[in-house]
Amino acid sequence: MQHPLHLEAKAAQANWLDGYQIIIAKVLRAYGDGKLDHPTQTPRRLP
Repeated sequence: MQHPLHLEAKAAQANWLDGYQIIIAKVLRAYGDGKLDHPTQTPRRLP
């Protein structure tokens, strides 16, 4: 904990987190033309 590189990293921690955000969302609907698989659907099988 007293290593110079550790102390330098801790001092810069505020810069690492500057502008950081987490968004937790629930997908209610997904729209599209059907050409791409949606992560919540079973993948399409190619003919």
